[in-house]
Amino acid sequence: MIGHYRRPDAPWADEIQEALDEMVIAYDTEPVPDADGLPDDVSETPALRDDGDVIAGEAALRSHPDELRALADPCTHT
Repeated sequence: MIGHYRRPDAPWADEIQEALDEMVIAYDTEPVPDADGLPDDVSETPALRDDGDVIAGEAALRSHPDELRALADPCTHT
């Protein structure tokens, strides 16, 4: 399951959450009030945890939902 670490007041995190909702993918949202509330392996918010990997940073977070869509779409697999 995907974990979504986000600050409650982060509009950029809203975009990520909307993308996950559109895919109808199971995920848990972990609200983080400040950097002190993050797990040791998560350096910033917003961030996703997917199968043990932490995805953070704008470029990675923008491309990861596309990767998830490709995995979920049976037409892309041969």
